[in-house]
Amino acid sequence: MILDEPVDGLNPVMRKKVWNLILQDVAERQVSVLVSSHNLRELEDVCDHIGILHNGKIVVERELDDMKSDVHKFQLAFSTEIPAGFLEGPEVLHRTQTGSTLLLIARGDKNEMPTIHFLSRRIIHYFCCSMEPYLRDVYTVGLLMTYIIATVLFLVMGWFVYKYRKLETAGDIIAFPALYPVFKYGMTFCLMLVGGTYFCGFSRQSFPLLIIGYILGSVLGYFVAEILIHKSFKVLRFYKGYLYYSAVILILFGGISLDALGFVNRVPNPEEVNKVYFGYSFDEWIYFEKQKNPEYLEYRYGKGYFEDNKPLLFESKENIAGITELQRHLIKERKGTRGKVHPVI
Repeated sequence: MILDEPVDGLNPVMRKKVWNLILQDVAERQVSVLVSSHNLRELEDVCDHIGILHNGKIVVERELDDMKSDVHKFQLAFSTEIPAGFLEGPEVLHRTQTGSTLLLIARGDKNEMPTIHFLSRRIIHYFCCSMEPYLRDVYTVGLLMTYIIATVLFLVMGWFVYKYRKLETAGDIIAFPALYPVFKYGMTFCLMLVGGTYFCGFSRQSFPLLIIGYILGSVLGYFVAEILIHKSFKVLRFYKGYLYYSAVILILFGGISLDALGFVNRVPNPEEVNKVYFGYSFDEWIYFEKQKNPEYLEYRYGKGYFEDNKPLLFESKENIAGITELQRHLIKERKGTRGKVHPVI
């Protein structure tokens, strides 16, 4: 039996049924089936022997299991320019260079590729060694744990969504209608931030252009999301949802700007303060005072760092009262634009 793209244009349910019929015929009648298709992922589930045509010639023909174990993909990153002719030879099937990153697809036993195998081990070793000092960073450890937990949660959620989704929604952008608002307003908010950042960046912090960027980005994000959800360009009738979003954003940003919760103006009484750190870097307080690990700062910024940058920690009542008064003054005059701007912690 010779088939050319036998399931092309069919929906997922019918594709599965067609393949089941073909496999059933193979099992009952011992039929040999020759299939041509561009969907390699789908063929991987039904074929046991494959061949790849290129420019009218068969470039590869072998058992699928051998093909999987015989072809390897490497991605290498260089701190300098990639040397000319680097890793070119019969074992390299494909080579793509993007800046200082090199993508290689090679054929053969991985352990018998001395150049690539050695280089890949060296890169992994370098990556592990270069990460070692950062693993002592309180931020890095926390972020790594957060990413690991988030990855597990998303895997569980992905399995749940895949298992309980309805097959007729396979072609929809969102399989569960209850998540439409999350996708729609999430996309609106993200593109709003992108638009504001872009306009604010090239205009050198212009507030009017920041607002214009917010408006253009949010409008684009909202209506593109509606187009994707409804699979139609006729989405202007859903403008009320954007108006509701705009009202919520105005209330939220207005409350922050007006300090509705009193966070900006909240200054402790000097009697409630035992010690004050005064400086420009939050890292100094974290490692010098909280973590009791000043050696990390010298490792990060070089030996002798504290000779000219010793953290200022005040404990006397007079200094605490003076710095508290300075904080109140800075809050009161925070909108002033005279002189240079320096962060103070």
